[in-house]
Amino acid sequence: MRDYPTIRRILILTMLLNWLATAAKLVVGYRTGTLSLAADGLDSFFDGFSNVVGLAAIGLAARPPDREHPYGHRKYETVAALSIAELMTITTWELLKESIGRFANPHRPEVTIWSFAALAFSNRAGRPGRGAMGQQPAHAHRAGRS
Repeated sequence: MRDYPTIRRILILTMLLNWLATAAKLVVGYRTGTLSLAADGLDSFFDGFSNVVGLAAIGLAARPPDREHPYGHRKYETVAALSIAELMTITTWELLKESIGRFANPHRPEVTIWSFAALAFSNRAGRPGRGAMGQQPAHAHRAGRS
C-alpha cells in the first residue's frame, strides 16, 4: 500500500519550489539572453508540471478497486509517467532547435548578478541528490549516508 497523502504533500511542496525556480530562471534567462538559463527554467517548469501530472495520477490511482477495476487504478501512474516523458521530449526538441539557431546567428548573453542569483536560488532549493530544500532522500538516510 502506498502512502498517497505523504506523496501528495511532497509533490505539492516540490511543485511550488520548482515554479519559484522557474520564474527566476526564465525571467533572468530571457532578459539576459542566456539560453542555458532559460533552458534550465523550462526544465524547472516541466518538473513542476510533472508534479501536477503526478498529483492527478495519484488522485486517480489511490481509488480503491471496484467492479470495473478489480486490481485497482494504479495504471494511471504509468500513463502519467508516459505523459511526462512526452513533455520532456517536446522540450528537448525545442531547445535543440534554438541551440542550432544560435550557431547560425550567434548571440552574446548578458551575464549579470541576477543570473548568478537565479542559479544560486535554484541550487539551494533543490540540490542534486537531495530532495526539496536540500533534504536527504529517505533511502539515503536509511543507508546511513549524510
